[in-house]
Amino acid sequence: MAIGVAASVLLLPLNAKAQKTPSGLKDSNPPTELRVSKKMTPAERQAKMNEHIAKHPLLHKRLVPQMAKRDSLVRLNRNIEAGIKTKQTPQVPILRAKDAKPMTFWGNVLYDATWGAETPEYGIYTFGTEAPISVKKQFQDEFFRATGAGAWIEDNLYFVMYQNFWGTDMIYFYHYDTNTWEKKVEKRIEDYSLIACETAVAADGTVYGCFLDGNGSNNELGIADYENITRSTIGRLRHSYVAMGITSDNILYGIAEDGNLYKIDTSTAEETLVGPTGKQLKKADDSFYYQSGEIDQTTNTFYWDCVDSNQKSTLYTVDLATGQLTEIGDFANNNIISLLTIPNRVGGKC
Repeated sequence: MAIGVAASVLLLPLNAKAQKTPSGLKDSNPPTELRVSKKMTPAERQAKMNEHIAKHPLLHKRLVPQMAKRDSLVRLNRNIEAGIKTKQTPQVPILRAKDAKPMTFWGNVLYDATWGAETPEYGIYTFGTEAPISVKKQFQDEFFRATGAGAWIEDNLYFVMYQNFWGTDMIYFYHYDTNTWEKKVEKRIEDYSLIACETAVAADGTVYGCFLDGNGSNNELGIADYENITRSTIGRLRHSYVAMGITSDNILYGIAEDGNLYKIDTSTAEETLVGPTGKQLKKADDSFYYQSGEIDQTTNTFYWDCVDSNQKSTLYTVDLATGQLTEIGDFANNNIISLLTIPNRVGGKC
């Protein structure tokens, strides 16, 4: 899916002068490279941004109302270069997945209407099905922003954070232990190919997803190996998918940016229209908001935390035979959520 962020943040260019490691990771960057965007004039910044949009239009389609400040991302870069993991709050989560009620949804909240503009509380939250739906914070980290999607597999949570500032890119890979919420990995990665619009974890733990290609120019169906920070490609996708899920018998479904439900062949990447959901997702400029979906593999029920073109956030179930929606409830604080999952009922945990 097209990934973009409307935000005022400083991002590191992908072509910064650093040595590639065998795993495709970057070591570090000269301090001057961190300040390039800050020194540019407004006209230079806009010209660079326009050039980036023209070259990588998919990277500028997906929206979230607020993101981190520039200074916090500069600090993140410095910490990674120094081998220092960013501070985590709290150190111990309130709830572990195995102790939660059976139908507890988990997700990464990227927006909440009660947050202050300068004080977003990114992290992992839980919620149920009682309307209006309220989210409960379980773990907070200022850089816990799965804007490149990810997956919860057994006791491991992996995700990619992507942001853009005036035509420069910053891409990070994270790995957390979900029993302790220890941050095990925090690294910059080099290309776009692990940035996903959305993923789905099969019963055997295979992670399928709608990923960008290495140039950030097209969507591909791929399989992620997050443990080794790599992925393979199955084939080109015609659509960007805002929500995906896979049934217990390995049938992959996705809701595309056009508001339709599709069945996606996991061998060929062929997309077959199932039917319309009836939701308008794209704004006038063809951008759309972050959102996510998941199929409960114990019942094969598809849940979708939909954010429509008016930024209204609602939890639905999706009929896999027709695409028809059944409303569960609106989110009380108009939340935007990525990484939607039901840990005990997806990906071999059910």
